[in-house]
Amino acid sequence: MRRRVFTLAELIVIISIVVVIVSFFYVGYRVTIEKAAAKVCKQNQKVIYEALKIYALENYRLPGSLGEVPGEYYQKAYVKLLNLEKNPLWIKLAYFLVDLKREGLIRKVFAFGNSLLDEGLIEKRVLDCPLDSTPYSQGGISYGLNQALVNASEEEFKNFTGLVIGDCENSTFTSPLSDLAFRHKKNIIENAAVVTLKGGETAEIKEVATSELSNIISCISNCPSEVHPGYLTCFDYCKIGKGLNGSALLDCVKNCHQAVAQCEINCLFK
Repeated sequence: MRRRVFTLAELIVIISIVVVIVSFFYVGYRVTIEKAAAKVCKQNQKVIYEALKIYALENYRLPGSLGEVPGEYYQKAYVKLLNLEKNPLWIKLAYFLVDLKREGLIRKVFAFGNSLLDEGLIEKRVLDCPLDSTPYSQGGISYGLNQALVNASEEEFKNFTGLVIGDCENSTFTSPLSDLAFRHKKNIIENAAVVTLKGGETAEIKEVATSELSNIISCISNCPSEVHPGYLTCFDYCKIGKGLNGSALLDCVKNCHQAVAQCEINCLFK
């Protein structure tokens, strides 16, 4: 009995099917790795934020950069957050996946027994963005602190609203639109940077085109006039516009500043 020979058309169909299947697997792999990297990055920044809170509480001020925070603060923050996490297994799996991509299976399996709480390991781990080609552990910088919070007092940190930490190539950032490092992918296509807001909430800011940038800047510049219309500052608005004094004046000014900051955040994320 003669063996059936595939025709050229049949071979093309088979190859096309294989290519489609491989493409689906590749896209799935990329999405999984990106989600794991984003999860790790967000968890890193949560740990950094918690470490900053501990640092401010014990030193009555914030550091000049994230690298100034002693390693034990990161260890305390990591353990605290891991104990509070509802699904710590997913976090550990995310760390494992990004390490697997970076180190390879054999090296990762042999290193699996190392404790995350080994001296200095937590500090290096949480200060490294998994998508940064020159992270902190290799002499670079993965995350930056908002310039407005450099050496800020504990009270200033308490009253601050806005972005605290973000993906960055420098130790500090001033503008989230131009100073952040957009290493991640949002919806597979859009470049994005992971940031942490005051309060510890993490989010992703997408990189905007030049045409969008002017609209965002315009939105941000209009925030003061929306919050305290007719007055140049929050103080004038509360003192002159509302006729407040004493503690009521201070509360009004504080709430006004928070409203302006929230308006600016809304401009970034809308």
